[in-house]
Amino acid sequence: MNMDRTFAFFTAIHRKMLLGVVGVLLSIGLLQAPCWALPAHSPGQTTSVAIVQKDNSPYIHWEDLPPGPLKTAFEETGSNLINNLNIVKLEDGKPVLIRGGGYTPANLDWLVLKMGVRTIIDLRGHFSDDKTNQFIIHSPLLLKQYQENNEVNKLRNLSPTGVQQYLEALGKKHAITVHYVHMKAENPKIISYLNSASPSQPLAMFCQWGTNRSGTAWGEYAAVHGWPFERALKFFGVKKQDGSYRNRRDIAYGYRLEHK
Repeated sequence: MNMDRTFAFFTAIHRKMLLGVVGVLLSIGLLQAPCWALPAHSPGQTTSVAIVQKDNSPYIHWEDLPPGPLKTAFEETGSNLINNLNIVKLEDGKPVLIRGGGYTPANLDWLVLKMGVRTIIDLRGHFSDDKTNQFIIHSPLLLKQYQENNEVNKLRNLSPTGVQQYLEALGKKHAITVHYVHMKAENPKIISYLNSASPSQPLAMFCQWGTNRSGTAWGEYAAVHGWPFERALKFFGVKKQDGSYRNRRDIAYGYRLEHK
């Protein structure tokens, strides 16, 4: 056996030994697979990679929460007081970003005192659907409870000015600070507010119904965090009876705003 063949022989053995050691380390968890180690797939087959927010906190519908106090609170109270309520960001088991629509004393109490929300972004303006004093309630049982307690007026929708005044009074009563921000969905500062939210400083961003203007603003948020459009549509879309999305164009508009 000449020197070249001897070198090739021992090189092959060393390569096999090295691969064997790496395999053992991977199997017992002492070594992580590199980010480039993607699963093989046949030609023409696409590999689906889940895209999450940059902070690695994926969107979750409250319906998909594990059984417990948080899911019960959203199911039995929050969703019955707020239009199209859902969680956008969950961290350490606490809601950090909340979406929805409508502002009543009852749902503001729930957001601030039960969910710990410390920033409210109101996307409403002077539109025909921004009516005040109408009831926001999605549960006959809950309505009955408020009627029995002579608190039915707590279910009436407030104007932006009314929301600001109510939050100021609520803050003074409970010695807390709640920031009220009234801005359009197209305002680029929205992203800074959303990104600054945390488990200790949760944020709720609502319009009237939690559909159109919310769709635009959350579309911007999804775009800046790298979500593909169809994923944003799945989570922020509000479906019609025929299965199509009521706010598809609003979410797409949010993407265009972010990509300008």
